[in-house]
Amino acid sequence: AGKLYFGVWDGSAKTVSTAESYNDNNWHSITASLSDSGMKLYVDGELKTEDLSVTSGADYIGWWKLAYDHIDASFPGILTSLYYKGVIDDVRIYERELFAGEVSYLYEETQLFEASLEQDAFCESGSTNVILSNTEAFIEYQLRNDADDSPVGSAITGNAESINLPTGMLSETTMFNILATNLSSSCSFELDELYTVSINDLPTAILTGGATICEGETTDITVNLTGTAPWNITYTDGTNTFNETSSDNPYVFAVSDAGTYEVTALSDANCTGTDFSGQATVIVNELPNVDLGDDVNITTDESVILDAGPDFVSYLWSDGSTEQTLTLLGSDLGVGSFEYSVSVEDINTCENSDTVIVNVEAGLSVTGVTNSEIIIYPNPTTGIVKLYINKSNNVSDIKITDEFGRLIKQIKVNDDPYLKIDLSDQAKGLYFIHIQTEKRVIIKKMVLQ
Repeated sequence: AGKLYFGVWDGSAKTVSTAESYNDNNWHSITASLSDSGMKLYVDGELKTEDLSVTSGADYIGWWKLAYDHIDASFPGILTSLYYKGVIDDVRIYERELFAGEVSYLYEETQLFEASLEQDAFCESGSTNVILSNTEAFIEYQLRNDADDSPVGSAITGNAESINLPTGMLSETTMFNILATNLSSSCSFELDELYTVSINDLPTAILTGGATICEGETTDITVNLTGTAPWNITYTDGTNTFNETSSDNPYVFAVSDAGTYEVTALSDANCTGTDFSGQATVIVNELPNVDLGDDVNITTDESVILDAGPDFVSYLWSDGSTEQTLTLLGSDLGVGSFEYSVSVEDINTCENSDTVIVNVEAGLSVTGVTNSEIIIYPNPTTGIVKLYINKSNNVSDIKITDEFGRLIKQIKVNDDPYLKIDLSDQAKGLYFIHIQTEKRVIIKKMVLQ
């Protein structure tokens, strides 16, 4: 009981039946077909039985009857009741045999028609397919360019399975639609969905910049980009390789190292580029070497000349003066510690600076005496000045200047620690004795009466 039968009459009763029973109070899909390929009986989308020898039935003029009527006694298993004991829903009659895939498609509610692109984006050019799944047999599908509905390739007839509609080779972004045509009725309609294949240009990069800078400074290098963010940029300075990811266009980065910079690889969100050009040469000059030496100790009776060194373009001392040297008098400074700095600039416009501390102590306050190593007497004088210099000072040069800095006398230095200086031929006033030692210049004030 519960088995399913399919029968036809071709002069005698011909039947096929299932081995399983289906009187289980569940819904089932039953499909029967007769064609040149034989009798076939499907249950729930699967072929259960067939007779390939029966390919036709007797002609009959009459009515389709469902769930009621008597069956010729020649057929096996005839029931006594004229009524079908069950529920029937959704009866369909086709004028052709359904393919196995169509039978399965009609049974499986989840097997709905679907269309999708095999690949939706390319770099520069490419071809792909619009894939149609669960197509209807004897429905013709034509891929078209949506811009003007012109056909793309040939129409393909559905087969209850999947078919591919090729786009052909594309060199620009193109949108497609699909026209479906019923071959039996010749009725056509355009499917709702559109399919866009994007053709992306390769990204490009142009690098610009370059400068001559000083050690410790930076300069900007600019990379102008085309394509779609984000970009992955690989660049070199000629020695080292760097990799950066950025959504900025242009991409700007600061460098402090010398080298020749250029882009070596580039990709954007879609493609890998091959066109990158431009170089930026960065030259880094060393800072000028300025050295004021160690901190200096003098007395209020002494002076010191701070020397920033020669060959610089400009000088700027912390007191605002702009000469190579700075002369400091202990008597002007007074007792204490004083910080002096100088900033220099060389021919490359590079700047550097140095600082020194000048410590001033009180002098001996004895008339004509500055310290135990250098003695000037008498001071003030009426013309003749005697000078004692301890040999440990290693004096190399002595000169006399007036209060305006003009050279009055150049004194020859010898091994004698006692020197006599005659100023009787000079006008009364203030004079300075400049004593050049191994370590510094000592300046003494002297008054001529």
